Amino acid sequence: MLDRNLNTAWCEDVEGAGIGESILITFDNKVNIQGVKIYGGYWKNESIYQKNAKPKLISIYDDNGNAVEAQLNNEMRVDVIPLNFKNTQSIKIVVNNVTLGIGKDAEDTLISEIVVY
Repeated sequence: MLDRNLNTAWCEDVEGAGIGESILITFDNKVNIQGVKIYGGYWKNESIYQKNAKPKLISIYDDNGNAVEAQLNNEMRVDVIPLNFKNTQSIKIVVNNVTLGIGKDAEDTLISEIVVY
């Protein structure tokens, strides 16, 4: 994740599906953020994508107290989320709900990529 490589992914590391787990992205300086692109699930291939959980509902916070909630799709299709955050040095993405996968990895929630723009 954050490496522009869909063969790698962030995976929560707790019992269950990772609801409440978060990703903190920090920047060297204050920035303006127009939005993020979320590649929810593990995009290595279609079979692996179906086996693992993916975020269904997330919240994104900046360090100024602004928040955006977003419903994500359940397909191998990028979610583009407008933010319009100004003068922030970090964003925090929180997993509020997930779509479970199938099989033994059903509760492993993954995000393959996040692009901040």
